[in-house]
Amino acid sequence: RIIVKPRNCLGMCGQGPNCILEPANSKGKNSVERRINSFQKAVALVKKVAETELELPEAVLLRARLKSDAMRLLSGSNVRPEAVIEDMGKATELLSQAIDL
Repeated sequence: RIIVKPRNCLGMCGQGPNCILEPANSKGKNSVERRINSFQKAVALVKKVAETELELPEAVLLRARLKSDAMRLLSGSNVRPEAVIEDMGKATELLSQAIDL
């Protein structure tokens, strides 16, 4: 079983985005996965921690990737104010593609 929840600051922004992996029992130790900065890396992490072989339908992966790419564009606009309008246009296009699937 995989549970995803937001966390407080880990103090490792320069190595982020980061994910804490918490063991299912209290005997294990938490570990931090660093630089989960692409959809492919997020999928690989989910597959790594899944207890069974994970089969994800292509249509689901494509929709999720399009949404992820759109969100990444919009969050990047905070550090590139000159590109906000262009990034919003690209994000809108990606989300429209996801809806049309």
